[in-house]
Amino acid sequence: MSIMKLEFHVHTNYSNDGFSKVPDLKKSLMKKGINIVAISDHNTLKGAVEAEKLFGDDVRVIKCEEIKTQEGEIIGLFLSEEIPPLLPMDKTIRCIKDQGGLVCVPHPFDRMRKSKIHLDALYRIIDEIDIVEVSNARNIYPQDDKLALDFADKYGKLKICGTDAHTLFEIGHTYVELEDFKDSKEFINSLKDAKLHFKRSGIYVHFFTKGKKYYNKLFRSKTNN
Repeated sequence: MSIMKLEFHVHTNYSNDGFSKVPDLKKSLMKKGINIVAISDHNTLKGAVEAEKLFGDDVRVIKCEEIKTQEGEIIGLFLSEEIPPLLPMDKTIRCIKDQGGLVCVPHPFDRMRKSKIHLDALYRIIDEIDIVEVSNARNIYPQDDKLALDFADKYGKLKICGTDAHTLFEIGHTYVELEDFKDSKEFINSLKDAKLHFKRSGIYVHFFTKGKKYYNKLFRSKTNN
């Protein structure tokens, strides 16, 4: 088995706060030696679908979706169909599992994110969680990552680190080194012995995404008037 470099939790411009166009993302990933990318746009698979067609054999794509539920965000991995936002948490998980997908909880204890999963929901769905994002490059406080790591250890959950890249210059900072895999079951086995390479992004990256959200909100307001 060959060792691959996976970049997990990557956004494209199909996310409302993402900047990376899919063709440019391909160039950046190849330049950084990334073999596999988990594209996890907010509430859509469009970026992942476009990337899968464009990237070909150069960079393998895991189609993911960072889904906003009624009780915060979760990521579905290995999806074939888009899951709508704002469903109850338990229904969203059923939609993921019905596709043979995996459930990952991103940035579960990041104190700065209003979008994170609600604590009561986190413990309620504990048996349905496959993976915990124990390090997120956009988390400002290291202590929040430590809480996620302790949580994963306590409940025996697989661990992963995420770039959470919304821009091209975040690509390659954080990645997972693991044995190659063919499907979600092999991915789970490979992740057990994976090496997590983590580097925190600077706080400045948040200004880009906040600015994009503000621009989108302002543009929609002008369009509706």
